[in-house]
Amino acid sequence: MLRDLYNEQEGIFPIKLSEHSKYFFKEIYPSNFNYLSVQEDIKKINDLPEFDKSIFAEWEKWDLPIMFISGILGTFSSVMLKDIFSEKHDKIFSKKSALNGGHSGELIDRVPGHKQAGGFGHRWLFGHDILNPFEVDWKQYVEIAKESGSPLPNWLMAGWYWYRHVVLQDRFSIEGRPLAGHSYFRDFLDPEKNQEILRYIGTLKRRDMAGAAVTNLIMGAYLWGTEKDIKRVIIKANYRAFSLMLGANYLTLLSGLLVPNKHDISLNWHAMRVISYYLLRLILLEQKVQKEIKNRELILNTNDDILKYNELKALSIDFNNKYYKELKIYECDVDEYFNQTMDKHRQLIKEF
Repeated sequence: MLRDLYNEQEGIFPIKLSEHSKYFFKEIYPSNFNYLSVQEDIKKINDLPEFDKSIFAEWEKWDLPIMFISGILGTFSSVMLKDIFSEKHDKIFSKKSALNGGHSGELIDRVPGHKQAGGFGHRWLFGHDILNPFEVDWKQYVEIAKESGSPLPNWLMAGWYWYRHVVLQDRFSIEGRPLAGHSYFRDFLDPEKNQEILRYIGTLKRRDMAGAAVTNLIMGAYLWGTEKDIKRVIIKANYRAFSLMLGANYLTLLSGLLVPNKHDISLNWHAMRVISYYLLRLILLEQKVQKEIKNRELILNTNDDILKYNELKALSIDFNNKYYKELKIYECDVDEYFNQTMDKHRQLIKEF
């Protein structure tokens, strides 16, 4: 190799050369082809950033069956819990007063102008929008707070009783609780005319929450067992885990809208939240991978330019020079070295 012929720091040649050869190597040859500069350029061929290939983990043979089973079981659980949860709402929460753990007699269940409290649509029409507390009669809740004898401030306890009624207890009902912010769209939605559509897709139900939990527990437990790291299921970038969690929750969402009995139909907003999370993670992961690919392509293109540039420098050597003929028995073939380097470059591209 050329670097073995001359020690630049000590200025000596380990191999015995003629004075003409030494002159060629030290004066003529470097002016045409600087080997040390070429070697520094060649080192850049290896300068590719590390890439975590584990994010491309392949699906296993049981992935799709487990994904399908967990998604369907989520909807099945939701349907099976409908009557159980509804009974809990109707016979416990609706019958007991606030001080006894229920919400019987609270004014938000009586729509102004209506003779009777409750009934479908009353939550859409008055007092049940968590984002609109201004239409609530807070005097009643303050009185309840005073009667409770709690050491906490009355305004805090009043807010708690309202929150417990709207968010925690009404979700157990068959109809569920209307989506937050619904009060701002009352001019466009008539609960009486759109009763079925609002019941199916416009409310949050505790049974759907339980169904989504079943889906994610089954799918999450399976992935945890196969990935050996729960972080790779929830946090760390992983196409396999993210796509399977997305697929399972999508099946829960879809099957909830396709159940045979129309009274069991429900859009599972809790599964929708999980879908949104994993969809966002997949989008961000794809962007990260694409950015990494572009960076690596830029490096490879730069390497290619370096090789082409040094090929021109190699070709500029006067191979017919009489001094070069004496040196060629000691040095490597520049063309062969270039070809070996190109093979290495192609191998990097192939591995990538």
